[in-house]
Amino acid sequence: MTLPDGTRLLGVHASLASDEFVIIETSTAEEATEVFPDCQADLVFAGHAHLESDKTFDGVRYITLGSIANPMNSDLRAKYAILEADESGYEVIRRYVEFDYERVVEAIKAAHHPSEPWLLKFYPREST
Repeated sequence: MTLPDGTRLLGVHASLASDEFVIIETSTAEEATEVFPDCQADLVFAGHAHLESDKTFDGVRYITLGSIANPMNSDLRAKYAILEADESGYEVIRRYVEFDYERVVEAIKAAHHPSEPWLLKFYPREST
């Protein structure tokens, strides 16, 4: 989509070339070119990694949004981003929300969720 200021926005799960690889803090310009070949966007929003990052390569800004649940780092807060855009530009606002992850662990266990071991790996060992 095109934002009011003309910025071209692309939203993807991971990248254009892979449903697994996403731009993160350690990614390089070469990797960005490989997984976003001939990128026709100025701003790319991606998920999948359950991490946050904000990198710019060759004039393209790649933002990995984070995760509402299942964090891949020690920060267990739910994370999301808000995009505010108008004719003068855009701003990406990060939000962090505490939640009762002990209760989430209890609910996963009580539900006998088929992916319970995978889901619980995201929470501290003392919770499981």
